[in-house]
Amino acid sequence: MIALRDRCCILRLPNELLESILRYAYPHVDGGMHSPIVQERRKERYRTLASWCLICRRLYPLVLSHLYGDLIVSCNPPEVQHESVSKLLHRSCRQNPALRGLCKRLTVYYHDYAASYQEELGNPLYYIANDFTTWFTGVRSLTLFELRDNERVWQLLRQGLCKFRSLTELSLRQTYRYDIDLWRVVDMINELAYPQLRTLALYGVTIRDSSAREKTQRKPRTSRIRSLKLQCFMGTPDDLTELFQWPEVLEEFHLQYMFGDNYSDGGAYDSWSLATLRSILIIHKSTLRSIKIRALNIRGLAGFDVREFERLEELSLSSSIICRLYKAWQHDDHTLSALVGPRLRSFELVLTLEDQQHCESLGDFGETEENWLRALAHFAIRKQYPLREIRIQFAPYKYETLDFDCRYPWDRMDDLDRELQLHGIRVHYSPPTVSRAEFEELLKDYFAK
Repeated sequence: MIALRDRCCILRLPNELLESILRYAYPHVDGGMHSPIVQERRKERYRTLASWCLICRRLYPLVLSHLYGDLIVSCNPPEVQHESVSKLLHRSCRQNPALRGLCKRLTVYYHDYAASYQEELGNPLYYIANDFTTWFTGVRSLTLFELRDNERVWQLLRQGLCKFRSLTELSLRQTYRYDIDLWRVVDMINELAYPQLRTLALYGVTIRDSSAREKTQRKPRTSRIRSLKLQCFMGTPDDLTELFQWPEVLEEFHLQYMFGDNYSDGGAYDSWSLATLRSILIIHKSTLRSIKIRALNIRGLAGFDVREFERLEELSLSSSIICRLYKAWQHDDHTLSALVGPRLRSFELVLTLEDQQHCESLGDFGETEENWLRALAHFAIRKQYPLREIRIQFAPYKYETLDFDCRYPWDRMDDLDRELQLHGIRVHYSPPTVSRAEFEELLKDYFAK
């Protein structure tokens, strides 16, 4: 062992550093069961961690905690392979109780989207999820897909909340169905008195009349939740206002879609705008540090001003919200002042469109967008605001027949980064989805037509 340590520098590091390296190298992979990319990433993560367990005794306990620290179980697996993996995992944890305390993040798929129209298939591996929510008392993050109206799933959620007393993050998600009963979730959390819960994420929220009649019994400022993440919120401004009044202090708010993410199902209110949200966000204007908003019914910045939020450090908005019309970017100080506050350190421009019919193209980041971000940065510089980072989320598809800017978009981002570095501002962007060679080939084909 000593000779091996002399030859391998990494084994000289303390456990704390090795833990950090493992967390960075093999992070949690988020996403649905039916995404091939997500599935391949998960398989690669588990394969690599399993192989690391065989290297030496020093690494074994550290890697084992990561291997069993993030577990997924599907009650109705889409493939036989997934079913056998879940059964083997269940057997290992049943026979070796020491493994149960290693799980810190548990994801349960109650009813897959693939079988959502075949209720008679049932959930044959429900017993595994039921045992896991009983055994894994050290879970800190619970994600449950397809809550639906099935009382067995609500019982599964209640059981998990009762057992996971160290839970800090709860995520409830639906797939193309928007029927999570908001107030039933809130009432369950209140009833079980969860002091450690800090993050609540709800994907596919509806408001049920039966529970709405009892809303007056809920006391405001009673929750310890600090981060609220909503997607496909189908309620009204009054519903969101009451939800906002529930936390004692709110520091982070993420909102994506006030309608169905299939862009066809509408919510109970169809006039959501930044002005509508401002009147709600203002409830926590003295504590909010991060605001991320995407896909509202009404575009434009009218009625929105980040200077009202005293501690706001991070703002993320989609281009579809900022521009009332496509590529209608406004550079005047009045518009820019609404987006850069006295404490804002990071601004993110999201160009990604998740509509199934309309995806972003190579031309969605061109000279117009580059100049607008430059104007935003120089406005912050003139006002001596602490802006230090501009992030660009841009993942265009390669369309050969679509008109686009003749310059490689990511070159523009690099140029902007070099320019703003002189003022202490960095520009970061998501990895390019089209290589330079592919882009040049597209240009050649485009001009040859």
